[in-house]
Amino acid sequence: MTSRSSMTLEAPPLRERSSSMHAEADAARTRRLPEVERQPATHPRSATASQSPPVAAVTIVGCGLVSPLGDSPEAIHAALCEGVEPTTEAARLELDEAIFGGGNLRPLDRAGRLAIAAAQHALDDAGWTRAHREATEVGLVHGTLFGCLDTVIRFDRRALEAGPRYVKPFEFANTVINAAAGQTAIWHHLRGLNSTVAGGGSVGLEAVATACDHLIAGRGDAVLAGGGDAWCDELQEAFAERGALASQPPIPFGDGRDGVRLGESAAYLALERRRTDAAGGGENDASAPSVEILGQGLAFDPSRGRSVEAFADAMARAQREALGAASLAPETVDLVAVSACGDPRLDASEARALDAVFGTRARDLPWLATRPALGVAFGADGGLQLAIAAQCLRTRMVPPTPDAAAFDPALPKRWSARRAIDLGPRTALVHAAGHDGKSCALVLSLRTFDSQETDRANL
Repeated sequence: MTSRSSMTLEAPPLRERSSSMHAEADAARTRRLPEVERQPATHPRSATASQSPPVAAVTIVGCGLVSPLGDSPEAIHAALCEGVEPTTEAARLELDEAIFGGGNLRPLDRAGRLAIAAAQHALDDAGWTRAHREATEVGLVHGTLFGCLDTVIRFDRRALEAGPRYVKPFEFANTVINAAAGQTAIWHHLRGLNSTVAGGGSVGLEAVATACDHLIAGRGDAVLAGGGDAWCDELQEAFAERGALASQPPIPFGDGRDGVRLGESAAYLALERRRTDAAGGGENDASAPSVEILGQGLAFDPSRGRSVEAFADAMARAQREALGAASLAPETVDLVAVSACGDPRLDASEARALDAVFGTRARDLPWLATRPALGVAFGADGGLQLAIAAQCLRTRMVPPTPDAAAFDPALPKRWSARRAIDLGPRTALVHAAGHDGKSCALVLSLRTFDSQETDRANL
């Protein structure tokens, strides 16, 4: 598959400033997406739900990313289906500066460059051209844990060792946590809302949920949502000192798991309030199946992941809230994208949460784990999970899992497949959690061109 990394990004004119507006999410967030005309249930198992699922109010019209396994959902999905050799080495990303087309890179640090590259791919995939962005205020919601930790460390070290007179002004501008979001909006002329969500392993999904809130509230018509974080030596050393790095290739829900593999990536989804015309607002192909966000859920564990039982309870609450917002019963879910990454407590908590939500069916429920193959990249993880889960819905193919013999016998049994399987999933639950105690879940649903035409005819 041909990589898109050779594409040239459009550099902004010098001294051009973005008119991006900062908007805060409501203090009491509404996670239930509004319902419109309901259609007869078409899901083979949806008869068990009390109501058919609502037509989604938010549609994913494009996706862009940069990662160690490729710079498109197609490339990553294909690699996962073929099988990725597990390793403990940090998943580093080689980003060719030629793709920036000779633009002024001096103000950009590593995190900013990753974000700008991923955003370009998302804009291209959605068909949101420069002309479209001139006519429509496209917003950006960026999720991150650190901003760019490497920039902060370099700036502080120079100030302490050489004195404040010798610090670099450009580095200071990038020490703020919303620097990547601001630089990305300036580069791509995104004139809509500009918001940064800070948090742990669930922050990428939280950013997408925040963008959905903005769209539903009428604060914009089009938003890029996702996030990213950059790897650095100091981050690797900090995890090693905590004993949080894997000493053996991490296996989700695996026996003997003892830590994670770090990585770096950036991923954005292009979101619109509803896709009601042939172009979906941009220049994309409306005849292709679309993936929509039906509901979202968010929960917090006061123990911050220290208690497996409390963490599992928070995860289960987030998943139930997302399913409830989508008016779906657990038995209608065909695929779960999990946050499991080899971390002892997180994996154990998530396994128990899935059993609490899905009951005995959890043992036979197909699942997908992206973090062991791509590395834990914090702000990027949620966007990557959503992108690959959506690709599974579009292609019908679910990547293989580790062999069942590698799973922890102390945990509930999990579904396993030695090779990629054509399961034809239509509904996916995407779940992410982090050591800050937060857990976030989103429900995705596949809608074909025929069902979209039916919806439009009945409006």
